Amino acid sequence: MWTILRKPLVLALFSFLVSLSSVAQAATRGCFSLPDEEEAGLNMRASSSRRVTLASRILTDKQCEYALSPDGPWSGDSIIAKSGETDFVGLAAELQKKLKGYFPERINTVFARQKAAKKIASQVNIESVFLASCTEYLLSEGRGFTLSVPIETQKPTITRSSGEDECGVPKLSLHFLPIQYDASLDLISSGPWASTLQSTKDKITLDPGGWAIYAARTESPTGYLIGRIHSTSSLTPLRIGMRSFAAKTAQKPWLRPAWHGGSFRLEPATEGLLQSDNWAELRTAAAANALWLARSNPAEREPTPVGRLILADDGKAVALPTDTVTELMVDRYGEPGRYLVPTLDDWQAVSQGLEVCLAPRYQPDAALQPVSRLPSGSSCVGLGAMTEPMTIQAAGGALSGQICLSQGTSVMTAFNARRGSEQKESCVTFATQASGAAKPDFLIASIGDSVYFSGSGSSRLFICTDNRCASMPQGNTRVVLDKPGLVEVRLAESRDQANSIQGLTLLRLGVIDPATEWHPVGLYTSNKPPPSNRWTMLEYDEEDVFTYIRRDQELRFRFSTSSTVPAAFNARTDLPSQITQDIPVIGHEKGKFPGTKPSTFVALVTEDEKCPAEPAAKFRRSAQVNPDDLLIDQVFYVHLAQYHGEDQPYRCISRAAFRVAERWSISASSIVRLGLLGDTQAVLFVTREAALGLALPLGYAYLRLIYGVGIDASLSLTAASTLLEDDALLTRAGLGLSAALVWGPEAFAPRLVSIGGMLHAATGTDDEPLASLYFALNLATLIDMAGGR
Repeated sequence: MWTILRKPLVLALFSFLVSLSSVAQAATRGCFSLPDEEEAGLNMRASSSRRVTLASRILTDKQCEYALSPDGPWSGDSIIAKSGETDFVGLAAELQKKLKGYFPERINTVFARQKAAKKIASQVNIESVFLASCTEYLLSEGRGFTLSVPIETQKPTITRSSGEDECGVPKLSLHFLPIQYDASLDLISSGPWASTLQSTKDKITLDPGGWAIYAARTESPTGYLIGRIHSTSSLTPLRIGMRSFAAKTAQKPWLRPAWHGGSFRLEPATEGLLQSDNWAELRTAAAANALWLARSNPAEREPTPVGRLILADDGKAVALPTDTVTELMVDRYGEPGRYLVPTLDDWQAVSQGLEVCLAPRYQPDAALQPVSRLPSGSSCVGLGAMTEPMTIQAAGGALSGQICLSQGTSVMTAFNARRGSEQKESCVTFATQASGAAKPDFLIASIGDSVYFSGSGSSRLFICTDNRCASMPQGNTRVVLDKPGLVEVRLAESRDQANSIQGLTLLRLGVIDPATEWHPVGLYTSNKPPPSNRWTMLEYDEEDVFTYIRRDQELRFRFSTSSTVPAAFNARTDLPSQITQDIPVIGHEKGKFPGTKPSTFVALVTEDEKCPAEPAAKFRRSAQVNPDDLLIDQVFYVHLAQYHGEDQPYRCISRAAFRVAERWSISASSIVRLGLLGDTQAVLFVTREAALGLALPLGYAYLRLIYGVGIDASLSLTAASTLLEDDALLTRAGLGLSAALVWGPEAFAPRLVSIGGMLHAATGTDDEPLASLYFALNLATLIDMAGGR
């Protein structure tokens, strides 16, 4: 009996062992093999759940059965390709075909198990492959394919993203199927396809209409639904209107600027537009975060997004984000732009530099983070093309009148600057001014000047110096400008609104303090830290007359002020000059020279304290004063002046007076000067025997009394000769101590003649007197008048 049963038992045992071996071998190999991972050297058994893309190749196993759910139903018959190689879509399509009546709502996973394992409970192991999440975003910007729908043609264009391999994009083809009205779409389809973007191509353009898009591995005829296109839906009234502005066929602007509650906003230009479908759609798009603001960028193919156009609280206007306005002001003025409130010209430049872009779909709140590119299919048009010109009337309320600036000159003294007597008045009229009309000049004022407003609406005007604001007084009451910096006359309802960067500036003034911002850097040599008023470091003869040591000092000046003043001034392209740190001394020259704009502030050197009245071009052609060619004790003037143009005279802001001195003299006080080696004198000694000779002061002290008159005391080396008919005798040779009254017109011949007395310690004739009365003529002055020395 054992002999009879032995053979069947051996066969059964053999079959069981073979079955166990097959299960173990299949468990080691798995039901899914991914050749692409093997070629890349990846760990094949890292997990029983494997991530694949639509482009991944998959090898199945005949020892396994497959399903679309972990609970089945399972199929293991006739789903294996002859080569054994398929992909996710092909495997899912075959299972759908075999498992008739079972259709999951979304197929993104295929499951597998060993056929033999189901008979041995302990050996049951469910494996799976699942689609990578990027499959759902293949048509999202930067994730595989980019979709754009030009508003002009409404023809969808799909472009393959270069270098994107996260979802197997280089190995994918896209198939396109027309969407029929009210027709359902299969998640997996084999066509027939109307058009295909092969994996070897980068772009395809479709006709307008509805399209279903299927992605498939290049070798596979079956695709997986990844999206739909409805290009004709973008031709809304708002888009059509934006197209008319882009094509410059629109009849009138849609928007008008306004300042509501101190903030800039854009309202419908007419009541009819406010009630129209265009405004309703624009308002809805703004509320749904679909209206982008972008900056025109000629170097790029599309504008650069900077923010979104936001909807006003009352729904009757749209507005620019404050951050966007600040960024554009910084671009226009540099860092000081953060502290400026825009003018009409600034707001016009902002609107001209921005574009409004309508996204192809509304954006959820979660999608409001900054982006570097606009959504694909966005329609853009210049904000300036849609907006009326900026006007004061747009600010609302009655404002009519003029702002006047009373400008004076200052005189630099050894202790501070004092106000001069000259006055000039400049006025700017505000009525119907638009940004396209002539803009008010950028007025330059100085400490002590005053400003006032005459007209109606002064309660809405504020004077702000570097953002410190005060109300504009009524009734022609003057406001004295007592702080240097940038002054902006702003239109607002309150002081808080006046400081809003979304507000409006009507006029800008640059206020300078010559005492602390006009620096005579070529006239002082002290190594000590200079005070704020550099002029107090200079030597002086009188309180308002400084000492100029010719050939040792030079007329070199520098200018410094609040950073907002040059930033705001130099941004004006219509002004004839620019503010620089150097203040050039105007010399003798003719004509205009190419290059940058001339300096706004210049130094004029004259022999008259009056400001030159001739035009700038004529003044430059005239003979200029060179202080190194002037006589000792002559006085000249340096004017800090503003350049207005070649055909206009300079406007003098401040002046300083200088008296020429030798390099070896010093000022002991405001009226006393001490020195060595004074001017050589031709001397006539008047005594019993007159004598004519020379005197060279070795040391002297000079006391100035009134114009041209002073007292001189000196120790001189003298030599004289008697005036005899028969013979001349040397007399008074040696030292002499003298005191004299000195006179001479300071303008052209200072200290020309002297009369006084001298004590002698001399050798000569026996009857030579100890003291002499003398008359003297200053030879050094005569030589200087002749052009010497």
